Amino acid sequence: MIGIFVNGRFLDIPPGATTSMERNTPLLLGDTVLGELMLPLTIPPTENNIIALGFITEPGKEKTATDVKVEAQYYEHGIFMYRGTLVVENTQTNLISTERGNISIYFLLSISDFYTRAAKVRLSDLNLGGLRQISNFVDHVKATWSGTQAGFDYVFAPVSNDNFLPPNPDQEFPIYDPLYNCMNPIQVIDGTLTLSFFSWSELRLVPFMYFKFLLVKCFSHFGFTISGEILDDPDFNKIILLNYQSIYWGVWNTDNTQAVVFDPVQFDLKNHVPKDYSVTRFLIAAANFFGWSYQFDVIRKHCTLVPLARLLAQSSRKDFTNKCGPVLKSEFAKQQKVYGLKLNFDGADTTISKPDLSKIERRPDVPTVADLEPASLFNNGKAALVSTLNWWYICRYNEDDKVYRWEFLGDNIYDYEPSGVTESIETAITPVSQRLKDWRRMPDGSYIQALLPTVNQTGNWYGKTGEYSTWEMRILFYHGMQPDVAASDKLYPFASSHNYNSRGQKVGNYSLSPNASDGVISRFWERWLKTLGSFEVVTFVLNLSMVEYMSLSWTDIILIRSVIYLPTQLNTGSPFLTYSGDDAGAVTVKALRVTTEKPAVWQCVAAVENVTVNYASGGIANVNFVESTPGANSWQYSIDGAAPITIYSHPFIIAAPPGNHTIVITPLCGIYPNASGAASASYLIPVKKVTITLSATLTDGNAPHNKMVLTAVADQAPADFMEAWSFEFGQCTVNTSIGEETCRGFIPYPGGSTNMTFPPGTTSVTQQSSDDTPGSSFGYITTIRIWGVSSPVAQLEFVKAPGQTWALSYN
Repeated sequence: MIGIFVNGRFLDIPPGATTSMERNTPLLLGDTVLGELMLPLTIPPTENNIIALGFITEPGKEKTATDVKVEAQYYEHGIFMYRGTLVVENTQTNLISTERGNISIYFLLSISDFYTRAAKVRLSDLNLGGLRQISNFVDHVKATWSGTQAGFDYVFAPVSNDNFLPPNPDQEFPIYDPLYNCMNPIQVIDGTLTLSFFSWSELRLVPFMYFKFLLVKCFSHFGFTISGEILDDPDFNKIILLNYQSIYWGVWNTDNTQAVVFDPVQFDLKNHVPKDYSVTRFLIAAANFFGWSYQFDVIRKHCTLVPLARLLAQSSRKDFTNKCGPVLKSEFAKQQKVYGLKLNFDGADTTISKPDLSKIERRPDVPTVADLEPASLFNNGKAALVSTLNWWYICRYNEDDKVYRWEFLGDNIYDYEPSGVTESIETAITPVSQRLKDWRRMPDGSYIQALLPTVNQTGNWYGKTGEYSTWEMRILFYHGMQPDVAASDKLYPFASSHNYNSRGQKVGNYSLSPNASDGVISRFWERWLKTLGSFEVVTFVLNLSMVEYMSLSWTDIILIRSVIYLPTQLNTGSPFLTYSGDDAGAVTVKALRVTTEKPAVWQCVAAVENVTVNYASGGIANVNFVESTPGANSWQYSIDGAAPITIYSHPFIIAAPPGNHTIVITPLCGIYPNASGAASASYLIPVKKVTITLSATLTDGNAPHNKMVLTAVADQAPADFMEAWSFEFGQCTVNTSIGEETCRGFIPYPGGSTNMTFPPGTTSVTQQSSDDTPGSSFGYITTIRIWGVSSPVAQLEFVKAPGQTWALSYN
């Protein structure tokens, strides 16, 4: 017996009514959503049904999307089964005899239910923090340079973009500011890094949102939480999204010699996502780039991001040999499927130019340009990849000076096209080119170069007339403050889709380029693409109890006589049990037969030894090990028993919080850990204790906009951006003229908290409160509350400076 509960009523469903349930795996998502749904069911237009469905059969009622799609609950034999969306497919109304009409309905579950709702919501509809009002804006921008995703929702990193603004014939090239044509232009003045204040800089400041922040918001909008090991990946947490909408942050005088920065500067991140870009479109593109699947639990309103590359190794195995019917039907592909990854780049970016390597002989990859083979007749017309730059070079003969040279050929950021490719997974999320750019002027007039992400694409700015410029999703890491090519102590905010800085130093465990040796394919896709290429699709029937059926997950592996099957489609009758007392129901399963990884379990004897962990400072440690027995192309590491993380090269870097820790490194045989070949090491990361002394005063003479001014002095400075710490503060003050105490800027009180960030090398920071306070002549401070402390490495202790009479509170 089927029961559907909607709008406080159970629908009238004819006795004995049956239909069927079709559930398609989200693991093969692609660009379409097959999802999970109950096939159409016809119900009568009874008074109860008409009321429950909002008078949907009335000819005079104007129908909207909310009328034909409503939240509902699904029951069988009185037992709750699913929560999802009821869809009215069509109605047939008989004007003479109402009871002779009918209503056709079906039920969407899980991913179908979520995507049905998400397809109607644009990214710009999400609450991305609302209207932000930033005081001391220049200092705030600099704070994002030294911050992380944990402390900020965005960063103002420089990105070279010659085409952001239209050509200006009256604009002179500023010799002191070679990066004036960047989004978020920067410059060095008297040895100090700051924003560029050259003409039109007011139109070029763009906040680049952290990818994780937007991803979480896509789910929280619908009341969902998310989890997944990638959310704790330190590299994933560095990924930011490009956009081409600048904020209005200041005005320049007529001769461009002085800037007036607004206070506060206001902007809303919802204006910095592509227009008319649905949540569903973004989530599918993300899954198709990072190789994960969304596993929905609509009861708990939770979604788990499942990494497909490790699915087979981490899946539960359920042996249903004794539950399987006698017939297994196999369908064979006409040819072996070989999958690639196709990146649909933003056509508005004129930097995009994929080099044609199809007819070019490839020489061995080298780490730097200096390591290229000699430019000679032998290498003429041949190409090689410089891995630290992620650039292709080609050897050519120069007719002018009669010599052979290695010349830049193109970026290595394009499609993954293995030999014999027959199918492609497509995604609209793509990496970004990078180029060496002049950025720091020397006393002799020469320039030092630094790597910068590079696009050539029209932007949008305050006061722009004409057509609005749209954009697609482009991603890159924000690696924090990194050195330029010449000096290890000359740092600048560095973003890149690659994992090496300007000096060829590794600053991340993987690249966002598909074809890099430690890129997207090897990190997220390679093993799963082999599984998708399965030559055989098998259909069989399982006789399962209700408990067995309801507990079956798309991440489960089904074993039939020790053969591995990955289910892709489940079909059942609805109701699942014909009668409430039945022991089992029939489930028709369509599955991929998985064979590609099985031999590796038997043959791999890879082992590691001599694990070393070296820590200098900055919250990052370098890890290496010796492959005592070769045979593995990837390894897992686990710290203090946490969920393992897969790496594809070594040495590699890890986050290094203070304390005693143990790391275990296990070689992977295909996708299976070889525990007998594992090795471990214990290491100590010393606690860095920092004392911050606080003093505060109230301003006067600015009524009604006096402020509290807080000065924080640390006994030592953060060594680098990983050590940078920050905190929020609020305050309680008494207005003596009215005898009233007011608290602002911390829970449970209203008002805006104020952020204080210590960038690398900084020991003293002074900040005004966001909210107004009494003046010093008619008020005093009673309490200062420190909260929201973010300090990945250092252990912070807050104390009051001598003579401070207010109470200090912090956690």
